[in-house]
Amino acid sequence: MRAFVTVRQYLSSVNSTTKEIEELKQRMKMLEEGNEDAIAAVNDLSEDTRKELDDIYLALSQLADKQKQINQQRERKPIGFIQYDND
Repeated sequence: MRAFVTVRQYLSSVNSTTKEIEELKQRMKMLEEGNEDAIAAVNDLSEDTRKELDDIYLALSQLADKQKQINQQRERKPIGFIQYDND
């Protein structure tokens, strides 16, 4: 008799556990579908942002090159007590 009761309790617990597992699987599937859409949107956004950042870095490097050229064109007089001729 005890064995029958134990088997019956085990089977009822297995059925409820199986139902819970199925519910969890369905929830996970719904979440994964929602996450795929969100990830796709983030990837699109990050691609646009990446392009904009590339443009910014390109502009900054061009400005840095231009500033180097300006600095090279200037003739600087050294600092100190030595007097130089003004030509």
